[in-house]
Amino acid sequence: MKSNPFPTSYLNKKINIMKTNTDIVNEGYAFFKQGNIPALLDLMSDDIVWELPVSAEVPFAGTFKGKSRVLEFFQAVGSTNEFKEFEVDTIVSNGNHVVALGHLTSVARPTGKQSSNKWAHHWHLQDGKVISHYEYVDTAEINNAFL
Repeated sequence: MKSNPFPTSYLNKKINIMKTNTDIVNEGYAFFKQGNIPALLDLMSDDIVWELPVSAEVPFAGTFKGKSRVLEFFQAVGSTNEFKEFEVDTIVSNGNHVVALGHLTSVARPTGKQSSNKWAHHWHLQDGKVISHYEYVDTAEINNAFL
């Protein structure tokens, strides 16, 4: 019997050689638009860091570390916003970094005010998992919708 040329640690790793980092990010957006947050969370590392710059009146702004905190972020987004439009316009990838540019229109549920925004998301991936996400957005526009 021949011995296996691959170490056990290598064989036990879940490696998806078919998906590129861009594929993973696109899949994440598809899950978000479907409202399938558990599937979106499965694309993330256990110690994910998810950031949206802090705005005083925005209940989902801040830094969220770990999947349970990222889930809280999405629960806050869902309970306080009604998305009228959320579209990815362009995706650029370089190694483990993916940047998506897009736009959205939403209504803040507490006030009924609408906001429209262009955004940029910086995704950092490692070993096929998202390890960090940072959102660049007009925080004043979002904040004003919650005032």
